[in-house]
Amino acid sequence: MALSANERASDQVRAISAPKLEELRAWLATTQNSAGDEEERAHLFCAASQIVQFQKDPKQISVAPPAEPPDGPPIGTDDDGDGWD
Repeated sequence: MALSANERASDQVRAISAPKLEELRAWLATTQNSAGDEEERAHLFCAASQIVQFQKDPKQISVAPPAEPPDGPPIGTDDDGDGWD
């Protein structure tokens, strides 16, 4: 959502992201009807509702920033001296 509303993004990027967001909203609505349990339906409904609200007025939705990575070396970093760098 942030990408499709980002004024610093190129016109081409915004043009591609807007219909993809609509595709996602349609998929969420369709999938919601066949969701297995109430919690899943609620999650899908909430996500679709956020997209609809965003499409009406992008400035009314605040997109949460990504979480900061944890301290320490990246996962998969191996310092046991076996020769893998």
